[in-house]
Amino acid sequence: MGTLVFEWNSITQVIGSPILVPYWALINFFVGFLFFAWFFIPIIYYSNLWNFINLPITGFPKIEQLGFTVFFTADGKVFLPNLLQYLTNSTYAKAIPPVLYDATTATASYLIFASLASLGVHTILYHGKEILDYFRTSLQKRENDIHCTLMSKYTEAPEWWYILLFVISFVLSALVCHFGEFMPWYYLFVAIPFTFVCLLPIGIVQATTTVNILPIFIARILGGVLFEGRFYPSGIMTFMVYAYQMQTRSLSLILNLKFAHFLKISPRTLFMTQLSITIMSVIIRYLITNYILIIIPGFCDISSIGTDWPCTSLDLQTVFFAMIG
Repeated sequence: MGTLVFEWNSITQVIGSPILVPYWALINFFVGFLFFAWFFIPIIYYSNLWNFINLPITGFPKIEQLGFTVFFTADGKVFLPNLLQYLTNSTYAKAIPPVLYDATTATASYLIFASLASLGVHTILYHGKEILDYFRTSLQKRENDIHCTLMSKYTEAPEWWYILLFVISFVLSALVCHFGEFMPWYYLFVAIPFTFVCLLPIGIVQATTTVNILPIFIARILGGVLFEGRFYPSGIMTFMVYAYQMQTRSLSLILNLKFAHFLKISPRTLFMTQLSITIMSVIIRYLITNYILIIIPGFCDISSIGTDWPCTSLDLQTVFFAMIG
């Protein structure tokens, strides 16, 4: 019960600013927290479901100073994997004994799956008809909305602009994945539909509650299933970046389009601005990364390119957030 805190920094890390979140969403958070943290998790822990009682109820914390995490095996013993071997040797990774989740982590994981499933059902039941109506409606046909009336005076950015940009981006991504040996390029056909299915439900929740429910956990699980024993760990990381980052970038673009809608900025102007900034950002990031790899000795073993993981000085989490940055 001590996990109930009113410290501002702790609260904002979980739900963002409670000042911006609607009160009904906060009530949902609070009720869900009370039920799972105070009742459900203690019940499954002390009833020894799945041998949870062999582990700490909230798992073992990551030791940040030493840069590693300890895990628990099926018999309740502490297991400390060798991070370098884990990253660079897929044979070692396969030899790791089965690792158990604690009661809290297991509950959180299942709730993440349940939340995405419920998002889809909620979107269909509560917003399905509204979504279909909006697809059939143009700016010119919404005379009752002053913002749409004013924005209709601008020339729209043609849909073929977005389609062409998508095709070019897809081809470049496929080439990078193939020739860079990150993952088989055809797995993009899994990452993109995954993003497409999740985008609308997640966007609706974010627009109405300011709460981000991003499917990074699901993307990680999918990557682990697809690349078990192959392209490890670069394939998993690449799939996660495409599946997760397409979500965040798409929502960011929608946010900017909505912002421009209220400020009466031309859609074509916004499209060109977004595109030019993105291209500049990619070039600058590539040059900085390449400079770091060259200037810092031993940062990555360039001669080992093509092996499981040449940059043994970086852990997966650091690489992931560098890739999506």
